[in-house]
Amino acid sequence: MFFSTIGDTFILFFFGIVGWYVFALLRAPVAPLLGAFTVLAMMRATGMDIPPSPFYLNPLIQMTVGLFVGSQITPETVRDLKTVILPAFIIASWALGVVFVIGGFLSRVTHLDLYTAMLSSSMGGLPEMAVLAIATNTEVSVVIVMFLFRLIFSLFAFPLIFKRWVAHSIVERDERLQEKTDRVNNSASFDIRSIPGLLLKPDSRQQAIARCRELISLIRKLKLKDLTNRSLGRLLFTLAMTGSGAFIFQQLGMPAGIMVGAMLFAVIASLSGARIHFRSPGVFGILLVGVGIMISDNISAQTLEVLLHNSLAWPMFLSTMLIVLSSFLVAYVIHRVSGWDYPTSFLATAPAGLTLMTTLALNYGKNPLHVSSLHLCRLIVLKTTVPLIFMFLI
Repeated sequence: MFFSTIGDTFILFFFGIVGWYVFALLRAPVAPLLGAFTVLAMMRATGMDIPPSPFYLNPLIQMTVGLFVGSQITPETVRDLKTVILPAFIIASWALGVVFVIGGFLSRVTHLDLYTAMLSSSMGGLPEMAVLAIATNTEVSVVIVMFLFRLIFSLFAFPLIFKRWVAHSIVERDERLQEKTDRVNNSASFDIRSIPGLLLKPDSRQQAIARCRELISLIRKLKLKDLTNRSLGRLLFTLAMTGSGAFIFQQLGMPAGIMVGAMLFAVIASLSGARIHFRSPGVFGILLVGVGIMISDNISAQTLEVLLHNSLAWPMFLSTMLIVLSSFLVAYVIHRVSGWDYPTSFLATAPAGLTLMTTLALNYGKNPLHVSSLHLCRLIVLKTTVPLIFMFLI
């Protein structure tokens, strides 16, 4: 069982990294995420025997994202959280309005019944909406396929939008990161496109071997006493806090509880003086590959069958366009009332998952705490309010 799980993980990450490399060659935005998802989704959609994500991948990804976010929080960031209150109210009102206004409109202009259209328009979690669809005798497959279409559209469209919006700031951020890396390690940032060169060019291969030997020699010479007690203590304290928060919030049933708990407890650790700098380009790329693997689990050959059999092309397109256009409008309102930059406001209102949008905020150097806070607020409102309203309507 153990070796089978490890083998499945290796297979998934192998194809995910292949997709990362291909999309990096194409200079696609967020290449690790889009590449991994595209390759694995196509394999799953064509019926290839690809294993599902191992049971530990989802919680591990959520904890890592939470640690990434929490490790960047400072007292100034926390004091800025007061600006989240009004945007959170706007997000909650908009999320409920989408369910009932856009859902009701869809039921009038398409062949979908009222409850299927409403649930298909909900931006809550897919498992909860699917369960609610079963309980209300609506078309579960339609709800799932429309949700997935909106997720996939967001996954591909938003990085392309951001590539235009924040191209200049990304270049500046990468230059600052490069300078910092060079000062500390005297080495270049990780670039997956350079890997084949290390294998094909003798000089590059010899240089890579020499670096590996230097690293091994350094590790052998490194002794535990060389690590300051303070640095080791901060690391252990932060990891312990992160794991504890993830466990507690998961047990409480909080939406995305593992990520939220890890993030909040990492923030507590950071504010208590145990802040660690947790940002490696290579590790972050692997994290994005993991997110792509998780999202691809939702794709199967049956997805295309449901799409063709139920004639969902027009309802999916209309629903997605209405929701995305409304998110642009709500993002502008939040931008005006909160003073946040527009890209951050749009990430906070984007009709996609909490983990995905928080990861994109990290990737583009935007405030992940603002983004995750508003997505969490939307999830809580939808998951608590929509079932109660449906209970009284049906």
